[in-house]
Amino acid sequence: MSLMPPSLEPPADVIDLGSLAGTMQMRLDGIAVDPESQLRCVMSMPVAGNTQPFGLLHGGASAALAEQAGSVAAFLDYPGRRPVGVDLSIKHLSGAREGRVAGYVSLLSASSRLATYRIEIRAVEQDRADGGALIALAQLSVIFTA
Repeated sequence: MSLMPPSLEPPADVIDLGSLAGTMQMRLDGIAVDPESQLRCVMSMPVAGNTQPFGLLHGGASAALAEQAGSVAAFLDYPGRRPVGVDLSIKHLSGAREGRVAGYVSLLSASSRLATYRIEIRAVEQDRADGGALIALAQLSVIFTA
């Protein structure tokens, strides 16, 4: 079996995130972008189905949410560019057993080839727009290949 190399063609200036999600190899159940948010990018996922055997939110699921949210923010911030994650660090600060968690993204630094984002993974609380308890704190750096 031969593997096809990924396409290096830059995406169109207008990115259809629905079509983009359909071509991605990785799927994360229940992640959604909040189009009403005033923040750079907010994505959320359920804790259920993303837990370790002890019932806590799995650290790998938090990391996947952080990388996905940061990558989508880079797509939105730099139309026509193709961001590729090159460094992800995450600190797990507390656990979650139920409900939803969300990744709140903010840009830390940017140049013509590199952007670095901070992603706060927080418990979703209906009465707070900025999220609830801090579950994890991540930093993602992306380079632009096109």
